[in-house]
Amino acid sequence: QAADAISQADMVLVLGTNLKSDLTEQLIKYYRRKKLVLIKKEEHYMDRYADYCINDYPKNILPLLV
Repeated sequence: QAADAISQADMVLVLGTNLKSDLTEQLIKYYRRKKLVLIKKEEHYMDRYADYCINDYPKNILPLLV
């Protein structure tokens, strides 16, 4: 069900982890659109595969988005 939901999503937010984590790596391969957003504190070499990357704690950024 998660893979199906991701394949239909307009945007995916990855919070607090990088694209190389086991769960993210398993699911992100189903996402085909152009709005992959990472919000996490530390930079990672896989960040370049995201459309947008914000290096801060998600708890600091999410309130600014709503």
